[in-house]
Amino acid sequence: MLSPQAIALDRVERWLDTVERALSFSASILVLVLTLLTAAEVVLRYGFNSPIPGTWELSQLLLVGIVFLGFAHTQAKGGHVRVELLIARVGPAWRRGLDLLGLAVGVAVFAVIFWVGLKDTWTAWAIADYTLGSVAFPIWPSKLMVPVGSLLLCLRLVVQIVRNLLEMRGGGPPGSQAR
Repeated sequence: MLSPQAIALDRVERWLDTVERALSFSASILVLVLTLLTAAEVVLRYGFNSPIPGTWELSQLLLVGIVFLGFAHTQAKGGHVRVELLIARVGPAWRRGLDLLGLAVGVAVFAVIFWVGLKDTWTAWAIADYTLGSVAFPIWPSKLMVPVGSLLLCLRLVVQIVRNLLEMRGGGPPGSQAR
């Protein structure tokens, strides 16, 4: 039987899963747009000597969303690279402790990235910052992807920390919706 804390955590995790999937899908759309834009740029530039203005600038802006919008979903699915050299050599209790330490460090790092990204986004919006190039694109939407993705990753990491702690004290079955 699940504890009330585990039930509440499951609800939070279902909401988080929905948001992560939506943002990951958005990142996939950005990949498609970037791919089509790059292909069109290559064909027009080398086939007709007529490049698409602003392709380079827009590509840079799209890459930020592609990376940051998929962080939390990738973490939820266990898709981030892990170096298991040390973890493979220790017992389960130490392994769980090292996992918790890694998750906590991740929260700390991405909380800082969230805060700095949020301030940077606000500044870019307030001063109406645009790209320099053949086409001037506003920079703040791209910068907004940094705090959005970082905050979502922090939430995912906190959920994983709480899930691990509940499992350690027996408040939920091992691996129950854990990611």
